[in-house]
Amino acid sequence: MTGDRAGLRLTELDCVHLRLDSAGHPMHWMLALRLEPGAPITVDRLRARVTARAGAHALYRLCLPERPRRRPAFAAAVDPAVRVRHTAVPDHSGLLQLIEQRMATALPRGVPPWDITLVDEADRGGQTVLLRVHHCLSDGLAAPGFAALVVDTATAHDYDRFVTAQRFPFERALTWRTCTEVPRQYRATRPLRRAGRVLPFPPADCARQVAEFSIPIRSLRRHATDTLGSSTEYLLAAAAAAYRQMIPGTDRDGLRVMVPVTLDAAARHTGNATVSAFFAVDPPGPRMTDQVRMVRERLTAIDPVDQGRALASAGVDLQYLPWRAQTRLMARMVRDTCRLSVSVTPGFAMRRTVFGHSVDATVPFSPLMADELMVTALILRDRLTVGVVADPRVLPCAVGDFAETLRALVLSPG
Repeated sequence: MTGDRAGLRLTELDCVHLRLDSAGHPMHWMLALRLEPGAPITVDRLRARVTARAGAHALYRLCLPERPRRRPAFAAAVDPAVRVRHTAVPDHSGLLQLIEQRMATALPRGVPPWDITLVDEADRGGQTVLLRVHHCLSDGLAAPGFAALVVDTATAHDYDRFVTAQRFPFERALTWRTCTEVPRQYRATRPLRRAGRVLPFPPADCARQVAEFSIPIRSLRRHATDTLGSSTEYLLAAAAAAYRQMIPGTDRDGLRVMVPVTLDAAARHTGNATVSAFFAVDPPGPRMTDQVRMVRERLTAIDPVDQGRALASAGVDLQYLPWRAQTRLMARMVRDTCRLSVSVTPGFAMRRTVFGHSVDATVPFSPLMADELMVTALILRDRLTVGVVADPRVLPCAVGDFAETLRALVLSPG
């Protein structure tokens, strides 16, 4: 399928992110690949690799259409000076500020909507590769298809299933349950709408604040076992508990949480196979065991995959409306859906290197569906790495303080 463009038209799940994308609300994710210190990689060398590999598959040359019905265009070639940039920061704080700036800047649609930044970090004598990709092109599970642009591999075939596989098809399944799910979810978000909004959605301009941390995966698994839950249930409960600790008044109306789930159990797709499910966490007991039990009961009650499929089905008919109506209705659907989003993604890569430098950490950052607090956790080898993203204008606490509280809960549960 190399070079074949016929199967690269956007699907309905891809178009969800296209409708939400704007200068004030960009819809791209980012992976920060932190390399071990050593002889620095030159940007010319990285550009040569990216240019060579980007020519192997049409996906890397796809340009987003202005509207879902239009056939996507393809760039004739990838401009290495535009796709791969080089910069330097004094320390880790400077790196986070750079990530915030990149997360707040929308990707253009006239060129392939992805880019790579090679960052020199002066304090540790190492480098970090920032991979930024529009969510229309790929969800987090298919991210290795774009990581193949930079990591060491004899060929890109190690990642072919994330590039050349069929874009995940979403078949409309309109049922009575689908027709009732959106009104039910709309009623469930009434307390959030009544609370009022600081900014209109989508805002005219974008601001992002990020934080990150990494811990041994054995700590998460040990505490999850102690509370009789899975690692995912424990992370969801810990994130909800951290939110309550840091943001006053959460207990008054309960906490509504969004969890992205995949429709492709085999994770062999390209494009998007993720849908959103929601559940409410009422004020729990004081122990983490109580909170994990409540999360497990709520997840069992809603069946996240079934709920997410029903919600996505209800939005399929948007494609028959004028484009302005599509974007306005989609913004209306997501603007008050939740206060907290928690995404847990398993990593597929084994130990990887970039020009011989080991990747000793991979930090994920996801786009905001609305203006909630987004927590993205990546379980890769023996580490759990968490990236946190928020709009500082609507979050009543610093993202870094929330991340530290969440880290403390995962390492030393109460």
